Amino acid sequence: METAREAIEQFPKGFSFLVDQLRRNTSSVHHNFAEGYYQDSRRQQRRFFGYAIQSAREASASFDTALAFRVAQEQTVARGKGLALEVVRMLSKFDRPRGKQVSETVIRVPSEQDSELQDGRLKILSNDST
Repeated sequence: METAREAIEQFPKGFSFLVDQLRRNTSSVHHNFAEGYYQDSRRQQRRFFGYAIQSAREASASFDTALAFRVAQEQTVARGKGLALEVVRMLSKFDRPRGKQVSETVIRVPSEQDSELQDGRLKILSNDST
């Protein structure tokens, strides 16, 4: 969402359609993941994680649109697309049926003593590295 905000700040007037689309895509990823995470049923979780994946793919396409219209810097678009596709990869692990998962992903809240975390941001880790 931060990269989307950065890209949106670069847009000239007349691109409100793309501003709205990018805001909705990126915030939908977060909201659908959160809603799915707290579902009791694994089937319901997978449904919401699927929605989050679709929104991340749409965000990637919105960054493509920004590049095609030349309304955002290439490096901002590349970063946004890269993050969107990384989210798809991470959420795809959650979206698989339980029996086929290699390892589940854990979201850790950073502590001040944790030297692996940077800028006070959450870090996504697999169980293999915890």
